[in-house]
Amino acid sequence: MANARDFEFGIFTGDMVSHDIQDWLSFTHTYQSEEEVYYLMKKYLGDIPVYPTFGNHDSYPYAQLAQNSSGFAGEFSWNAELSAKMWKDFGWINETTEAQAEHTYGSFAVTTKRGLRVISIDSNFWYSENYYNFWNITEPDLSGTFKWLVGELLECERFGQKAWIMAHVPSQEMGAVPWATEVFRQVIRRFSPHVIAANFFGHTHADQFNVFYEQTNVWTEESAISVGWIIQSVTPVDKYNPAWRYYEVDTKTFEIMNSKNYYSPLNETYEYNIDKYKNETLGNYTYKVYEPQTPKQMTWIWEYSARDAYDPNNTWPHNAPLNATFWHRAAKGIIEDPAQNQLYYDHYFRKSPYTQQGCDKECLQDTFCSFVAGSQGERTDCLKLESLPPL
Repeated sequence: MANARDFEFGIFTGDMVSHDIQDWLSFTHTYQSEEEVYYLMKKYLGDIPVYPTFGNHDSYPYAQLAQNSSGFAGEFSWNAELSAKMWKDFGWINETTEAQAEHTYGSFAVTTKRGLRVISIDSNFWYSENYYNFWNITEPDLSGTFKWLVGELLECERFGQKAWIMAHVPSQEMGAVPWATEVFRQVIRRFSPHVIAANFFGHTHADQFNVFYEQTNVWTEESAISVGWIIQSVTPVDKYNPAWRYYEVDTKTFEIMNSKNYYSPLNETYEYNIDKYKNETLGNYTYKVYEPQTPKQMTWIWEYSARDAYDPNNTWPHNAPLNATFWHRAAKGIIEDPAQNQLYYDHYFRKSPYTQQGCDKECLQDTFCSFVAGSQGERTDCLKLESLPPL
């Protein structure tokens, strides 16, 4: 695929380390996992630069990252130093950006050859299982990451430059903290759509999206200003087929024109019965064990085009980007049309045997709120609504 398409760069939204129980993890395992994943990216993508971000699993202990002001940041500096050096050695960033990443907890900004500013930030500073986020919650930017992000965006605004923002944990994820994600939402409002062309997240492993709106709790087409592409995972955890995508991008505005999605029907590579297992124990933990198998070779096959899937009646102009307005309309269709809703969940699970069938009232509300919320607090408030407002 890399040889058949003119890919200029890749983005990786985090989580390199296995999602095992804490008893099985160690500093060495985490360190070596990150090294190996970066090496594999370089091996198979060759000269295509990759711009990564850290996931909640890409730290040791799990999800922990201390701010400089806490006095414990030095315990975690190894991660940014290791990664930044490898990124520079692979030609993904230069020495100046390497130094930046080492001093901004692994966050960095790079300008592509066409002039797009790609800004990678570490979302562990808004992840609820990072306990360092709770030692002074009256200050929502203890790390200074948001201040740094705003500085990058102000520079883009000054010079008429477009930016992409990428992080791991979506800002509307229920596993995020409300105070920091509200700051992030305000940053999106301040710089969208004239600077920020797109936002990219991972973490959930599902194929999702969310829309950012100009006004709180005003979820109208006119108020839609930016979109978050929540990218599906390669890992099948939990109940997904592996998948990946590439984007077709307007080379002047850097807005997304389409996403082309591929998946692998993992269930067809081996025989698996979820009920045929035996229980084993490790300390106080009991877990399921299945008989080992040698799977068949995985194959990547076509799944869908976002433009075709979510504009079934071809009402969206062919030369218009898949912007916040497009995704607002897509959300409306998914909520109101059962066929579109099922299509969304087919993509969500990538046609796995565990794909959700149907969506009841509670499911619709959860789906609706995941679409329209820009922060954890906004999503929490949305879930309290007694009835859904029209989109």
